[in-house]
Amino acid sequence: MVKDYKEASHIKFLENFQTEEDCQKRLIELR
Repeated sequence: MVKDYKEASHIKFLENFQTEEDCQKRLIELR
């Protein structure tokens, strides 16, 4: 369940941020 949530969040971030690098930075900030 947690994994699915993380994957969904990752996809959501990719929609918000064009580059995956920005997405990774944002995910790190949320941890």
